[in-house]
Amino acid sequence: MKRSGSHLVRDERDREVGAAAKGRAGDAVLAASQLFAAVCLLRGDPAWAAFLSLTFVGGGAQCLHRFWEDRERFFLICGLAASAWDAGICSRTRGQGRPWGGWRPLPC
Repeated sequence: MKRSGSHLVRDERDREVGAAAKGRAGDAVLAASQLFAAVCLLRGDPAWAAFLSLTFVGGGAQCLHRFWEDRERFFLICGLAASAWDAGICSRTRGQGRPWGGWRPLPC
C-alpha cells in the first residue's frame, strides 16, 4: 500500500489478496440467509428477522473491517448504519409473536 496524503491507496496486489481472503463461504451464507428470510416472510414465520439481520451484520462487519484497514470515513458510516439498521430490526421484532404489530402475509 502506498500513502497518498492522509489516505492509503490500494494497489493491485492488495486487491487480489482481499478478494482471495474474502472467499466464497461468506457469499454462500449471505445468499442462504436471504433465501431463508424470504421463505420465512412468505410463510408468516417471525424468524425472517433473524435471517435478515445476518445480511446487515455481514455488511456492517465488512465495512468496519475495511474502515480499520483504510481509515476511510465512508466505510465507518456505512458500517455503523448497517449495524444500526440491524439493531432496529432485532429490537422491533424482539419479544413479539409477529413482527410489526401483527402484520401477516396471506397464507400460501
